[in-house]
Amino acid sequence: LRVSVIVPAYNLEGYIAECITSIQNQTYQDLQIIIVDDGSTDTTFHICHEIAKKDKRISLYRINHGGAAAARNTGLAHVDGDCIFWVDGDDSIHPQALEKLTHMMIETNADISKIELTEKAMSSNEDMTIYKKQEYLRKVLTDEIKSYMAGTLFKKELFDGIRFPDGMMVEDYAVYPEVINRSEIIAATNKNLYFYRRYRHGSETHIGRNHICGLWARAYLTIRRYE
Repeated sequence: LRVSVIVPAYNLEGYIAECITSIQNQTYQDLQIIIVDDGSTDTTFHICHEIAKKDKRISLYRINHGGAAAARNTGLAHVDGDCIFWVDGDDSIHPQALEKLTHMMIETNADISKIELTEKAMSSNEDMTIYKKQEYLRKVLTDEIKSYMAGTLFKKELFDGIRFPDGMMVEDYAVYPEVINRSEIIAATNKNLYFYRRYRHGSETHIGRNHICGLWARAYLTIRRYE
């Protein structure tokens, strides 16, 4: 399986190099790395450009600032792999993350495989759960399973005809259930192999969960989910 890793980035000069390096250093090497700079005003694009010059697996795109949804959609337009994996530009992944995800997908014949997100240490014990779509979707609708694109490997065809809503915060919350509804089997492990920054100042996740615009979007999308 060839994996297309999409990295949206906006004003992340202090984090983006670590993020890209963690992807380059994966034990699973059949990768296409797509970096989309969302019109950064700092040195993010320059850092990405210097790294991309030394790695032919990297494709770098720059768009006018349009938010995370626009960057994600640009990345989707350039996918040539069998699967899609999302990494936010201020996060990083364990060297074995993609090897674990692809192995689970192949072993269980799953459409989606999922690792856990963590801010700190990795878990020592490991359990894998195989979900049928209806059970998994029920947990997503009740927010027992979070609607994060991060940490999840999707078969490419699940995104056919699906795009993120332009200009809307919590854009992954908008699309996740629709993508899950197209799957049949989801394999999930509690292994913490994705490292994220929850409270980075200025991130859309931080803004979206604390400003009224983000709360309104979540409320609206929650109603649509149950419909």
